[in-house]
Amino acid sequence: MFVQGEVRASLKFECGRCLESFPFPVEATISQMLRPEGSSRVEAKEIELAPDDLDYATYSGEELLLESVVEESLLLSLPMRPLCSEDCKGLCAGCGANRNHRDCDCPDSTGKSPFDCLKEFVVKER
Repeated sequence: MFVQGEVRASLKFECGRCLESFPFPVEATISQMLRPEGSSRVEAKEIELAPDDLDYATYSGEELLLESVVEESLLLSLPMRPLCSEDCKGLCAGCGANRNHRDCDCPDSTGKSPFDCLKEFVVKER
């Protein structure tokens, strides 16, 4: 059997920069081949997977339960690091204020980097 369709949902995420909650519309396309459980080509204790074996899911009985197929498609469409907007300023490292709502009086942290000590690092050749 071949299952094809679209799933649309609106999820609530937390921004990876400012930690504010925001709605995130998700749209996923489902395209999955299904074959009956136990209809494998080779009966063996150990077999090597063929490339087309990964394209199939299995089902048993008269009903198709598509929760796992839909869940997989949705999970693959989610961002690794959700952002409320591309220009999100995030939180201040000093006071923790959300810089999207107000500016804080903390000094810029552009002063000294923890990696400044590596500027003078020299590798001697042997």
